[in-house]
Amino acid sequence: MIRHFLLRLGIWLLLTANFTPVNIIIGISLALLLPQSSTRPERLRDLLRSLARVVIAIPQAYWEAVEMML
Repeated sequence: MIRHFLLRLGIWLLLTANFTPVNIIIGISLALLLPQSSTRPERLRDLLRSLARVVIAIPQAYWEAVEMML
């Protein structure tokens, strides 16, 4: 839970690029008010499989684009 809180607060601070005390208080309140995730975490194997598909698909897409230009 702490990791999710810190992640949300960090994203807020990066989006606003404002580190004033008022903005930090707003970020803390928003991080606490956002709903928690109710789904189970993804398995590492599933994530790696998806990453492999993306790594294969990107060069293939570039190759198809070059073929279309020629």
